[in-house]
Amino acid sequence: LSDYREVLAYGNSMGAYAALAHGKTLGATTTLAFSPQFSLDPALVPHDKRYQEFFRQDLNGGEAVRSLPGRSIIVYDPYQPLDREHVELIRKVGRIEEVHAPFMDHDTIRMVASSETAKVMFRAALDGDLRALRRLLKPLRRKVPIYYRSIAYRGLVIRKSPFWTSVGLRNGLQLFPQDEVLQGWSAKAN
Repeated sequence: LSDYREVLAYGNSMGAYAALAHGKTLGATTTLAFSPQFSLDPALVPHDKRYQEFFRQDLNGGEAVRSLPGRSIIVYDPYQPLDREHVELIRKVGRIEEVHAPFMDHDTIRMVASSETAKVMFRAALDGDLRALRRLLKPLRRKVPIYYRSIAYRGLVIRKSPFWTSVGLRNGLQLFPQDEVLQGWSAKAN
């Protein structure tokens, strides 16, 4: 990799952890991390129980993001409390640049479904053009069911808001009429 002027490390979830944690060693000039974890070690992230079944003390004990590559861009949903806590821990390690993807939950990578989108996204990240990256990703949220599920869930369960429940369900079912999760929540809401 030392033959290249630009090296991009890229990943999602634990792949994003790997890109951040090992990017510097790999010579990454830029890291693009979607919904990264800080660590799987329950001693370091006791608030997050989602992936503890994959943790092995003998292999992963104490492992965490300890240093960051030159430019580290993190794409995450600031309303997803567990992901937000991981980003807060990563922020303590070094300078990061954030791109928020509200209502995408832990599925921020689902916005990037085509190689053409990925090509534009990678170029924006390598150029450090967060404005272009945000402009690219913002409309893509509305093209995946998880966005509408998240709005409906927050309205249905968290805020108990009939308005936001109906916004998520109505708009989601218009675009994704076969989505079983939205159909099920719609039946419960009515």
